[in-house]
Amino acid sequence: DKSVISAHRHSNCWATAAPCGRFGVADIVFMVDGSWSIGTKNFEQIRQFLYTLVNSFDVGPDRVRIGLVQYSTTPRTEFLLNTYQNKSDILDYISKLPYMGGGTETGQGLDFMMREHFIDAAGSRAKQNVPQIAVVITDGKSQDNVESHANELKKKGIVIYAIGIKEADEEQLREIANLPHSQHVYSVSDFTALQGISLSVVQTLCTTVEEAKRQLLQLSTGKGFAPHKVSGDQNLTNTGECWREKPRPLHLQANVIQVNTQTDDDLRWEVLVCLSRRSGRLQLTT
Repeated sequence: DKSVISAHRHSNCWATAAPCGRFGVADIVFMVDGSWSIGTKNFEQIRQFLYTLVNSFDVGPDRVRIGLVQYSTTPRTEFLLNTYQNKSDILDYISKLPYMGGGTETGQGLDFMMREHFIDAAGSRAKQNVPQIAVVITDGKSQDNVESHANELKKKGIVIYAIGIKEADEEQLREIANLPHSQHVYSVSDFTALQGISLSVVQTLCTTVEEAKRQLLQLSTGKGFAPHKVSGDQNLTNTGECWREKPRPLHLQANVIQVNTQTDDDLRWEVLVCLSRRSGRLQLTT
């Protein structure tokens, strides 16, 4: 099927894909199949695949947050979006990720991910308009219904990618993933082929993150970036903490901060994210 991206066998080394651009913002939860059908040896391939994907993001509390669910007969939280503050701790955990074993209850895993991970208490920033992304990795046919649970996630604005390995049911992969399937469904012939699609998956996820960043940095005019509204008690003094070096050109008027148009995109974004953290929201005026 042309709507499903396939991959050929690739080296099973711990590859490092090209990194995403700096200062992107997203909440990404991986949901990994840990059923007996995978096997200990193949589960190591999943660890390597996860390691490659996570290593490609600019991870941090104000940038990309990562969560992880492993599921089989029952799902379990490996770590939440707000569990770790830096990439190295996440990578260390993934490299030692314990293998569960059990059946394949993907629907239950999807429901668990929605209720336990994509919530404020777990570190979700959905209320701040931060992109919510789920990546489901499975190798077989679920023993329960997946479509209804996937639809509940989609209704909440969560974008789902489905990655099927070997005997994964392609119809269920489509039920899980968002449209268009050509962008959200991946299928590989075996576990060693996972590294072969890592770059493609990373590029797709990065595009999603960068598009959200671009939308938040929409130009209010042909030249200047839209100003960022801050709460009334903020002023030039306390927002100065958001500048790493000497103060750059900054305009403050009527509680609206305008970053100078000559400042580079990454710096603009860094300042806006910092300000949003202080003011409790991430939004720009137009």
